Amino acid sequence: MTQLDALAEKNFASEAKVWDDMKTHRHVIADALADGLAKQFPKTIR
Repeated sequence: MTQLDALAEKNFASEAKVWDDMKTHRHVIADALADGLAKQFPKTIR
């Protein structure tokens, strides 16, 4: 179920779960990108 579907059905518990999953996914992607940048530019990281 997508977040918009859950909201349309007023299923707020499901919407909250989807939102939490989306935030977790965003953090995983951000961590991977940050690690790659740190490896690419090791001298600029303090």
